[in-house]
Amino acid sequence: MIKINLLPPELQGKKVRAKAAIAAPTTALGPGLAIGLAAAFFLVLWAVVGYTVIWKPVSAAKGERLEAQNAFDKAKSLLDKEQEAHKEKLAEWNLLQNQKEILEVLMPDKRLLWSEKLNMLASLRPDGVYLTGAQVIEDRQMVETKQSAQARADWARRKAAFDAKEISEDPGEEPKKIEKPLIKQTLVLNAVGTGERPTDRFDKVVEFERALQGHESAGPKGDKRRFMDFFQNEIQLGVMEERDQDGILVWAFEFRFTTLPVYKDEG
Repeated sequence: MIKINLLPPELQGKKVRAKAAIAAPTTALGPGLAIGLAAAFFLVLWAVVGYTVIWKPVSAAKGERLEAQNAFDKAKSLLDKEQEAHKEKLAEWNLLQNQKEILEVLMPDKRLLWSEKLNMLASLRPDGVYLTGAQVIEDRQMVETKQSAQARADWARRKAAFDAKEISEDPGEEPKKIEKPLIKQTLVLNAVGTGERPTDRFDKVVEFERALQGHESAGPKGDKRRFMDFFQNEIQLGVMEERDQDGILVWAFEFRFTTLPVYKDEG
């Protein structure tokens, strides 16, 4: 294509020099400025991406972890208090159960009343049988209550599981052993049977024994009362022999009644 320059000859050289002056700086600074702008762009982009993708989620996670730890600490503190209160209540309950176990056997309808037995003996003695002596022999030993034994056995199992790291809760100190006196008594009853013939005198002994074994009567509350209540089922026979009692032949005999083991209040 043919270009026609219509400018006067004196101006044509100035326009060419002006274009060259403007183009020269742009050509010299263009690549460095572009690289700088690109680097700045990537830095800003990295900062935005790092904040959004990395720092913000990490910061949020730290906050959630702190809240969770605080909630856990509060829950653990509350649980520790409840466990401590539970241990105190359990100790109180065990004590009450031990007291209840002792008191139950001390109730009148669950204990032997010697006055009642003596009244029965007076009415059950056949004619021709005379009581010559009576004594009570007592055997006492201390035994652990059932509740105390159960509590210590449960503690031993928990302690073994804790030592084996099967459970995390420390069972604490072993419960104290609670004992109560166990009383066993033996009533020794001496008597003589009279009669004209030896068989008559011996028959009195048999009649007395059967009366004691089979006696039943109504108690103050209408309940059935037996002479053998609180005694072991069998009457033990002691000395049995014919004697001369002030010139009269009698059949001397001894009955022994051993009580079932009972607990006694030590006061």
